[in-house]
Amino acid sequence: MPIVARDFSSAQATLRGACDWLEKIGKTCAKLQNQIKSNNIIAPAQAMQDHLGDLITQLNQVAQYCDSQTKHFANPENRLRFEHGKLPESLLILAENLAVTSNLALKQFNKMLSLLAEAIKDGDIPKHQSEALLAETGFMLQRLENLQKLWKMMAKEDKHKGAPMARWIELITGKQADYLFSASPIEVGFMLESMLWQKAAGVVLCSATLRALNNFDHFVHQVGLSLNDGSRYLALQSPFDYPNNATLYLPKMRTEPTDDAYTAELAEQIITLIDGEMATLVLFASYWQMGKVVELLEGKLTTELLIQGNAPRQQLLENHKAKCDKGEPSILFGTGSFSEGLDLPGDYLTNLIVTKLPFAVPTSPVEQAHAEYVKVKGGNPFLQLTIPDASRKLIQSCGRLLRKEQDYGRVTILDRRLVTKRYGKSLLDALPPFRRVIE
Repeated sequence: MPIVARDFSSAQATLRGACDWLEKIGKTCAKLQNQIKSNNIIAPAQAMQDHLGDLITQLNQVAQYCDSQTKHFANPENRLRFEHGKLPESLLILAENLAVTSNLALKQFNKMLSLLAEAIKDGDIPKHQSEALLAETGFMLQRLENLQKLWKMMAKEDKHKGAPMARWIELITGKQADYLFSASPIEVGFMLESMLWQKAAGVVLCSATLRALNNFDHFVHQVGLSLNDGSRYLALQSPFDYPNNATLYLPKMRTEPTDDAYTAELAEQIITLIDGEMATLVLFASYWQMGKVVELLEGKLTTELLIQGNAPRQQLLENHKAKCDKGEPSILFGTGSFSEGLDLPGDYLTNLIVTKLPFAVPTSPVEQAHAEYVKVKGGNPFLQLTIPDASRKLIQSCGRLLRKEQDYGRVTILDRRLVTKRYGKSLLDALPPFRRVIE
């Protein structure tokens, strides 16, 4: 929920790409002026052309600014993230100009669309033409609204009390270099407070994974609630017989995920763990590591691997079920997206292997900005953000095994940090009460 709210509130747009479609809007506006017989169209159409010209000029000025900052994009992500969301003064002035101009353009375009709606209603435009015009202008309106939203967010002054906006630029390489500007809130609790909690008479939130580290604190903070605002919390016991139906196994390992030799040991462990098993799912923390393990296993297995990315998800699952139905062993390899919403009940999954604790690497600019903000406030991003998030994801991953009350099997976690690091105990204790075998 907080991620959906954050994505809904974010905006992004290119510079040179935007110039291209702004020229197309200009042609659409000329078309509207020709089609709509009312004299009222003349003023907004001409004003719109002026604003479009100003927007293209201003976007090109921003592109020239970015072209002069090439050293800041010389990193693996081709990204320039603004610390604490603060734009340099010269760029801030350009952003403010774009926020004003895009808002003026949007107002004029909306006036033109109102006149178009009137003309259609009065029957001045034939039906086949009106449908095409509505589709074309609707698409243009969406893009213009998004452009205006982005530059408003880029230019907006952050409040001293709340978290700053995350703002960044990515260099897009291709036939013509372009720049993708993005802005996103890093905390959305205040937005959910005004848009949802204040407006509803009552809200019930249900999920198998609302808690992290055995409490609601992390989720409550993310969605802008408080433990003492009158909201009530209830964690219900599971109907599953975890101690008798499932084992949590932590085998001895020579390495931890931070070691260079860890990937090779993963491959060794997986060979041992799938031996004699009929239905296996192996969850990886990254596509890179999954690919490396697949390379190391080549020629060492008699069973063909079903690997995420090699076929559509639905097809992989159907192939897996078909093999299980025939009594043949089946092995699925997947990454984070296979750790949630994947339902393989009964004999379709009895052997679950989690290769690594699901710590999010803060490579996303929003996560980096959030960590930066927590530090500024005197907090510890690892303990306040990374650990609770990993706890929730690990519970979701382990939740793939038992889907019905009669299901059974084994969960193996190949990450010794659960027993070697101080935070490991809290992650381990937040998991369901499986029968534990820790070597």
